[in-house]
Amino acid sequence: MLKIIKNLKHKKVIIGLVALVFLGILTTGVYYFNNVRTFQKLVSNADTAVTAENYNEGITLYTEALKYKSDDSVTGKIDLATKLITSKADYESGFKFQRDLKYQEAIDSFKKVLETDTKRYSEAQKRIQECQSAMVKAKLTNASQLADAQKYDQAIVILDEILKNDPTNAETIKLKDQYTQAIAKAKADADAKAVKYSAMVTDYLMNGQGDKSEADKWKWSQTFLKQVNIESVYKQYIANGGNADDVKSFAAYLTQNAPILSNWKALFEKDLYDALGKKVTRLEHLQGVLYQSYIVEDGAEVPYVAVSSRTGYFHG
Repeated sequence: MLKIIKNLKHKKVIIGLVALVFLGILTTGVYYFNNVRTFQKLVSNADTAVTAENYNEGITLYTEALKYKSDDSVTGKIDLATKLITSKADYESGFKFQRDLKYQEAIDSFKKVLETDTKRYSEAQKRIQECQSAMVKAKLTNASQLADAQKYDQAIVILDEILKNDPTNAETIKLKDQYTQAIAKAKADADAKAVKYSAMVTDYLMNGQGDKSEADKWKWSQTFLKQVNIESVYKQYIANGGNADDVKSFAAYLTQNAPILSNWKALFEKDLYDALGKKVTRLEHLQGVLYQSYIVEDGAEVPYVAVSSRTGYFHG
């Protein structure tokens, strides 16, 4: 009888233990099931938010889901949503720049749109092409206007900007060739005219000026005049707005603006000796380009003639 009672007690203990184990398993299963279901619901809601471009809401939900379950794919979705926020902002910036005709800024922004941004990437690429075409058109118009004003150098700078992004643009290459040829022709014409007017102004200064009184003439030493790069001064005269066909005006400009020769003192001393047989002992600056020369006369140094360091003309 006692044995039977002991067996019954033993069985009750076993049944109790089994029941506890089962209850533990059941509780764990329910807890796990609830966590999984909450995780899946949060991820689903986050996916919906991201699809609707509510990226910050989606990131918040994904982050909450990770509290219930660690999942690399969800971590990746958070990373993508974060990048899509920036990508969307870049697209919207590009759109505003394009609307304001700021094409280069628009292109720079559209280029930042991510390929993984499936809602905007293709449209961004399309808009890049639109901006590039519009920018090229605007630059070609600008270059053409500069060329019409004979500002070929500036026009070519703009064409080079186009070719930097589109090296095979046929229209731009053709225009650059035309403008380069125009520059070469303009230079050749300017050089030829400078040579012509160099000869004309030399003749006018040395042999002309018949319409002027002696006091009003532009006076030069022939030695000095031959040393001056008259062609260079003529180009400077034109660049400063001088009348290209006015020899008298250019003669005045040359007399007032010709560069002072580095060896002017030696040239003057030779001119004076050749003309009057006098040797200069020293030169004293008076004012501007005028200098007083001194010679030895009867054993004493005396002032002799004044000379222009620019033209070489001297007078007593």
